[in-house]
Amino acid sequence: MTVQLRQNGYMAWMDGDATAMEALNSLCNDYEELDDAYKSYEGMREQTRNQISTVMVRVGDKVEVKGFGVLTMMAPQIVESFDKKALNDLVLDLIADYPEIAARVLACKTKTSRAGGLRIERERK
Repeated sequence: MTVQLRQNGYMAWMDGDATAMEALNSLCNDYEELDDAYKSYEGMREQTRNQISTVMVRVGDKVEVKGFGVLTMMAPQIVESFDKKALNDLVLDLIADYPEIAARVLACKTKTSRAGGLRIERERK
């Protein structure tokens, strides 16, 4: 399917020649086709990464491939994090008996904002 065909449902809606539901059905069909293609390429990409890793084990931890870039084998790492729900539950328990400690733990919380956008939840097949 070409990009021009993919835009037809949307353009028809923009031009008033299709209902919103017709446009959404067309766009969701296009999305499904692209999603399936992406998953296929993602599998091939992962296989290629695994093959590169296998070759890297033999040639060393760091290799420059001219015209591509530098490949580096990173050592495994252990990453620590806290279970958010368990930590919140602990703070609730601490508030009654140890309000100062609870306040100190709560002071360590950070908040970041994320831009809103489309969320797509796929139907299970």
